Amino acid sequence: MQIEAAKQYIWNRPKISRTVGLHRMEYLMSLFDDVHKELKGIHVAGTNGKGSVCTYINYILRSGDYKVGLYTSPHLIRVNERFKVNDRMMEDEELAYFTSMVAEKEPLVIEKTGEGLSEFEVLTAIAFLYFHRQECDFVILEVGLGGRFDATNICNPIVSVITSIGLDHEFILGDTVTKIAFEKSGIIKDEVPVIVAPQRTSDIEEVIFESAFNHRATAYMITVDSINITGLELGKLTMDFKSPFRRQYYGIETKMFGIYQAENVATAISVVNCLEDKAYVKISESTMMSAIAEARIFARMEIVGQDPLAIIDGAHNSVGLELLYDTLYYFKQSAKIKGFILVFAMMKDKTAQEILDRLVDLSEYTIFTHLDSQRAMELGEFENRYRHRVEKVEFVEGLDLVIERAQEIAESEKLCILYTGSLYLAGEIKERYQGRISQK
Repeated sequence: MQIEAAKQYIWNRPKISRTVGLHRMEYLMSLFDDVHKELKGIHVAGTNGKGSVCTYINYILRSGDYKVGLYTSPHLIRVNERFKVNDRMMEDEELAYFTSMVAEKEPLVIEKTGEGLSEFEVLTAIAFLYFHRQECDFVILEVGLGGRFDATNICNPIVSVITSIGLDHEFILGDTVTKIAFEKSGIIKDEVPVIVAPQRTSDIEEVIFESAFNHRATAYMITVDSINITGLELGKLTMDFKSPFRRQYYGIETKMFGIYQAENVATAISVVNCLEDKAYVKISESTMMSAIAEARIFARMEIVGQDPLAIIDGAHNSVGLELLYDTLYYFKQSAKIKGFILVFAMMKDKTAQEILDRLVDLSEYTIFTHLDSQRAMELGEFENRYRHRVEKVEFVEGLDLVIERAQEIAESEKLCILYTGSLYLAGEIKERYQGRISQK
């Protein structure tokens, strides 16, 4: 199978299977001798922060000279980004090879279960096969959607992780945070420790703790008051943290500088502490701190342009946008930026109207745009709500025109440009900014 045929096969799969369950994945991997069960998995679920937590853990473990597989979603530019070993992205030849392995087995899955594989099931099977072939010491698996019935949930983790939970994908996971917390808690396994990031309500915590109790799994809860942000500026966040594993850290620095990153750093440190207590790893504090300082991830308050300053952030639901709002409010109140232009697009299945109103009110100028996707919110929907509500607002079709208009306003008004609302928007914008730099 050639790479184009492999990609065509992947994208021709249905996004979501008609029948909910893990039976297709379990049978598929049984055809490969259940090699996924041999992986030392770190399984990460949650609404917000999954990608950042996975990235921090990856950097820390790699800094300890361990071979680390990293499976994340979605990708921004190339599907290969989802599969990394020691931060090396999967090559096209590798993707084609492992895709063909899965494709050859799909007829047997259909014969056994009466249904073919979904897109994410195919991608997850590829990840399992790839990381096993690479003989990784550890594999970090980011849940795609929910947890309980997510394709990754057939793994046998050595530690489970639950990041911040909020409303997202309500039409699939449930219309309350407790229903969503129940689905996310579905990754908790018998007698496998679980690290829990600070949660927004006690109801969410209760759901998680009940699941942990039922599985005889020790739950380590990170509290808000265990984290102290000591400094925040464009390009750097500094913090102290008291780990639930009775370790105290001072002067932690990360270049991923959204306020929300403090909880993600604390969660990643706690995961590594747990691995240390279980004698899986041994990493010095200085090595860990250096790794956190070097960690990077696409589209998390990522600076993609200077003069004018341009930032992309992948926040795409109410919780993520609220955390982004807190960071922007701080930078405006502290006069670290004069103000910003909000460039916004999002998918139809997202509900974040109240926090979007607040972001629009906080910005000096707003540009709404539309993504090239059937799932994208139409410009007319933004226009109906904001045309007469906001004075300085524009509705622009075409991302090249959006960038030109945003830069024109930013240069004349000395403002920062913030592109947000969708990871897909962030990916498209980043690609265009990289193209502009390469042309200079």
